[in-house]
Parts: sequence; C-alpha cells; structure tokens
Amino acid sequence: MSLKRFQARSHKDAMRQVREALGADAIIVMSRNNDAGNEIFAVREEELDSLAAPSTVTSQPDDLTRQLLHDVQEMRLLLQQQVATSEPLDQRKWCYLKLRSAGYSDTLARELVALLPAHLNAAKATQEELQAWLTEQLQMRLKGAQRDWELLHHEGVVALVGPTGVGKTTTTAKLAAHYVMQMGAESLLLVTTDSFRIGAQQQLATYAELLNVDIFALHDDADLAELQGKMQNKRLVLVDTVGMSQRDHRLTQRVAALATPELGAQPRLALLLNTAAQQATLNEVASIYHGIAKQLNMPLNDCILTKVDEASCVGGALDTAIRHHLSVQAVSSGQQVPEDILAPDFQALVSSSMAVSDAAKDAYEDTDIDLPESLSARSQTAIQHAHMLRDCVEGLAAALPDFAAVQQQLLNVSRVDTAVATLPATTAFARWATAKPAANFHHSTPHFGFSQAGQLELQPLLQQHAAPWYEQTHLRGHLFDFLPTGEELDALNEQSLAWLARVNRQHRFYHQGKKASAADILRRHGIKLDSYSRTYRAEVHRLSISLAAVARAEGSEEYLQLACVKLQPSSSKKRAVERYFLVYPGCTAEQLYDFIGMMLSTDELDRLTRSAWPLVEQHVDNADASSLLYLSALLASSAASLAHSAAPTAATLRAQLMALTQRTGKADAHKLLPAVWQCVLAYDAFHLGARAHEAPA
Repeated sequence: MSLKRFQARSHKDAMRQVREALGADAIIVMSRNNDAGNEIFAVREEELDSLAAPSTVTSQPDDLTRQLLHDVQEMRLLLQQQVATSEPLDQRKWCYLKLRSAGYSDTLARELVALLPAHLNAAKATQEELQAWLTEQLQMRLKGAQRDWELLHHEGVVALVGPTGVGKTTTTAKLAAHYVMQMGAESLLLVTTDSFRIGAQQQLATYAELLNVDIFALHDDADLAELQGKMQNKRLVLVDTVGMSQRDHRLTQRVAALATPELGAQPRLALLLNTAAQQATLNEVASIYHGIAKQLNMPLNDCILTKVDEASCVGGALDTAIRHHLSVQAVSSGQQVPEDILAPDFQALVSSSMAVSDAAKDAYEDTDIDLPESLSARSQTAIQHAHMLRDCVEGLAAALPDFAAVQQQLLNVSRVDTAVATLPATTAFARWATAKPAANFHHSTPHFGFSQAGQLELQPLLQQHAAPWYEQTHLRGHLFDFLPTGEELDALNEQSLAWLARVNRQHRFYHQGKKASAADILRRHGIKLDSYSRTYRAEVHRLSISLAAVARAEGSEEYLQLACVKLQPSSSKKRAVERYFLVYPGCTAEQLYDFIGMMLSTDELDRLTRSAWPLVEQHVDNADASSLLYLSALLASSAASLAHSAAPTAATLRAQLMALTQRTGKADAHKLLPAVWQCVLAYDAFHLGARAHEAPA
C-alpha cells in the first residue's frame, strides 16, 4: 500500500495535489496544519484492503502510518455495519414530495403514497420506476374518453361555465369549429349570455359568421320564442355563459338562468379550469360550482382545461378533476381557433405534470411529514378494484333509469315477475319484437318500451305473457320489428295511432300504379331529407333518409310512407348499413327521426339476449326458462341502453367498464354486456365479503 503525503501553503492547494496524483476518489487519511501550511495524508481507495507498510513515505515513521491505516479500516468497517443494520429506505417520502411539488394536493398525495407497493418502497427502486408507478396511478384516476371529442357527440345543450377570464368564449369558438369540421354547420347553434364583458357577444358573433353557424344572444329581454325556433333541428347547442368570480353572490342566479325551458330541462354543464391557477383556487372553484349545480339539480360532470400554455405545472388542475370526479373533455392552450384545443391525452397530461424540476421538489424537502403506513399488496389491489367497481355501479345508476332495481333483479331471481302482461303506464312507445327467435336460439326476443323522451326502458315484456298491442291503449305509438297484417295496419290508422314497421328491402309495394321492391322504389323515386351524424354501434355514422309514397294494394288510395335509412360510417373502408321502414301516413320528419333512433338503438337486442343467456344461466340457480329469458333480456337492454346513451357520464362509464374487463377497441353493446354483468357480480361479492367481515363471531 502507498500512503502519500502532500504539503502545500493552503488546504485548497494540497487537495489539488491529491486529485492530480491519486484521482478524485482518493481517501483522505489525515489533514493538519503545520508551520509550512497544510499537510494531507491520502491513499487510493482500492489500496485500503491491504495493510502493507508504506514504501514512499519518507518523513513519517512506520508506526504512525500503520496506526493511521488501522484507524481508517476501523472507520470503514463501522460504516458498513451501520449501513447493514439501518432501517430500509422509505421511498414514500420521495413520492409524496414529487406529487406535492407537481401541484397535487396533500389529500391525493397521501392516498397514493399509502398504495405504494412493497417492492417499490425499497432502496433498490429507482426514481424512474417510482415516477412510472405514480404516472400510472394518476392516469387511472382521470375520467374521460381519451383522444375523442365525446362532448361534441352530445345531443342537446352544453353550457360552458367558469370564472371570469378562464377562456369560455374562445373555447366555445374552438369547439364550434371542430364540430363544423366533423358534423357540419347546419346542426349547430351558438348561444351567448355574456352581456357583461364589452365585445364578448361581438367576438362570438364574428366566429359564428366565419363558421356559417347560427347564433342567438340570450339576455333578459330576449325573445325566447325566437330561441326555440332557432333550436329546431339543431343537434348541439353550445352556450357561452357570463364570467363571474366564484365568490360573487349573483353566480347562483346566473347559473339558474340556464335552466330555462327553452334551452331544455337539464343543460349539460362543462366547468372550465384555468390550469395556470393555484390548486387551492381551482379546488374552491370546483367546490362552489358543484354546490350550485347540486342545489339547482343540474349535472356537473365535465371540465375543460384551459390556458395550459401559461401554466408552469398542470398538476393542480388534474388534481381538481380527480378529486371532484370531473370528466376531462378537452385541453385548450393558446388563442388560435381551432388549432389550440385538443381531445384529452391523459398520458401526456400526467407526464407533463410530473416533469417538475428538482428545485421545486427541494422546497418541500425539510418538511416534517407523517405519512400513512403502506398497505399490503392484496389490500392495495382490493381497494383499487373496489373503487373502480363503486364508480362503475354509481355510473350505471346515473346513466340508466331504474338500474338499482335492475341490479337487484339480476342478483335475486325471486324479484323477477315474468307474468306481467302489459307495459308500464309511463311507457309512451312500444317496440314489438318478431315472434321468430334469433339464429341458434330457441326463445323469442321480449318486447320493450320507450319513455316519452325516447329512452329505452330496461324491463322486458315476455311474448308468451304479453297482451296484444291493441289492448295496450295507453301507448302513443307502436314500433314493429316486422310488418303487421293488413287488418292490423288498418286498425292502427283508424285509431290515428303513430306506427312504424320494419320491412325487407325486397318487399314489394305499389308506386304510381307499378309494383316494385322497396329498394327499387326508393332508388328511383326517393326524396332525400336532411342528413345528420349519429352514433351507431359505437361509431359515428352519417345518417340519411329517403322517402316515397306507396300503397299496399293496386289501385288503393290509402298511401303510406316508405323510408330507407342509410348509415354511412366515418371510415370509408366499411360498408354502409341500410334499413327499410313503412310509416303511417301522417308521420312528420321530426317524429320519423325519433322513431328511427329508437329502432336503431334496439336492433341488436335479439343477439344481445342470446349472448346474455349463457352468462346468466351459469350464475343463476333454480331459475326456469322464463326467468332466464327475462334476466337475459334485462342484461341485454342495459348494455344496449348504455352503448347508445348520450348522458354526460356515459362515455366515461363505457371506458371504465372496458378497462375493468381488459377489453379494447370500440365500446359497443356486445363488449359492454359481459362487462356490466361482471361488474354487478363483483360489486355484490365485495359487499358480501364486507358484511361477513363485519359480522360478529
């Protein structure tokens, strides 16, 4: 071993000599001042394992050298023992500090830290692994349809709300521009209520003129009849609301004004969150608007992140969306229309929020933190699954009417009454299924009802017990999945009842005295109505309708309306879908659109019922064929209704169910059906386990 001595006028110069001679990893054995300046004894680190006498030390006796080396070895052994016996490194503090410096709240940070897996709460875990786990956890907690303009597919009124200066007018224009590019301008209406800010209405009016979109200024003296007229045949109405401080006492009154009947019973609210604002401010804004929405019985489930380009960190906005269960519908940055708005990308958003500098994290480094104990891996998984199941079941109850009753029936066959003969008194329209069973199925699909608003009612009506349609006099209209007899059609017309019947494209009718197939008549003589966009089987289609007057018999003067519905998918590689219907003579175009929408939302019920049968049969004991058919149809109607639902929470719920069952692709009814069933069973199993755990021994 070579212990070297270095002498210099100052300690700095002596250290420079050490680095030059032995390298930056040299071990300083001793340093002391003397008459000549500063003296340092040093040795290379790799030579400490040998206790050989130094050969190059000229001014010190061997016993001093040996003593120094012996002391160094003792210190080294002591340090190794301390490291071996010290407590394992707790990575929870690093995770907590990372989340807090990224803008996330103390509440959410502690919740995630408690879920940190044991294999990551160890010294060997790298910061990259910890950050990847945190990113994944945050992504799971964000709600919304990623990379999809779900908000633009909504049919009805969407009102953008939020404090002053959050960017409501510009965001309205950006959304309008994207809607026009996807759906066209004729089915969109812009409404502005901002009469406070100078130039606000003129700004939106300029965008409306550029986009060739109708606009209406809704103020205290506005003609609401004119508003109703402008809303006719509009698929989407975007409302730019007045901006106010969340603490302004007039805010509740302004939000309540959106509940005017002319705008619809329940406009969909989307809260704009200024990403550049502090997390505490965003939390206050969301809490106040949630309270107002609850007080006014108006749903607030969506948010749009704005001013992302001005934010040093987006964590506070994401934290607000997670804690207040808001679905992120869009991300806006900059003033350019329509370029500076995007559909949400959760991975990009979370990764951006976690890319904070070490200096930001160091600001929390000296904080005394009392962190919760980590849970076991099994407990962590159970809690995560329980939260997901709870969110899904609550979402089903919010999106589907009477799902609580449906859930009880699916879990308890004794609650099922298969002998019901008539549809409920609240039912406005009935969808009468054909008596012929679906392929490879030995049971006829049950009948179903629709509410006055055209919402599919989940409870089925078994064909073997159902009273004939003409005995159910409370119904306002009848939708047949088959063509009734001539006598039945005559009876319907004599009673002035609304009806629509599905026919085959080869079915032959008389047009202008000549008999031809339905397809040929409409191809040659069909009059086209306005087309519009509609979601069909989890994909946006362009729906167009052609009409022609036909008679059932030669020389008959009683004309009916023959309609061809063509659904053109957005992907040019897929073939268009065609459906043919016969409609009663007095049917208006608006009513025809409604009837066709009801039929399209239920045209898979026969196959869905067939698919549900083995799932139900496997888990339901002591059930006869009628009960199994009823439960299968109940599950089928739930999946079909969810697949076509335009409720504010439906898109998020569909994504959650797909993730829960690890399914990919479009969230169509056939994928949602087993997901709904597994969700109901698993949620019930968690409750049974919890009750068993709480029960006294």
